[in-house]
Amino acid sequence: MDDNTPATKADLRKLEQSMNERFVRVDEKFEMIDEHFVKIDEHFVKIDEHFVKIDEQFVKIDEKFVKIDEKFERVHEDSDRILDVLINVDKKMGTKIDDHEKRITRLEERVMV
Repeated sequence: MDDNTPATKADLRKLEQSMNERFVRVDEKFEMIDEHFVKIDEHFVKIDEHFVKIDEQFVKIDEKFVKIDEKFERVHEDSDRILDVLINVDKKMGTKIDDHEKRITRLEERVMV
């Protein structure tokens, strides 16, 4: 086929067949691309599922931290109570020890005389 000669029906059929073959190849490539997108979508679904599981684990971890914080608060309160008791005991015993020391000193003085 020359640029200057008119196209025949046979030339037009060849052109049509060539164009149809190209369209088929383009269609096949689009199908391949669609298949790739389907696979990519499946991977994203799996990734989303993993993120949901990870989020659930973080919620569980956060709940455990809350429980640990509560336990530390109770321990702190208990230790404050224990310190209060020890301070009271020390105050009571401190005066008794002072009294006993004074008595011992007086007894020693009497024995020495």
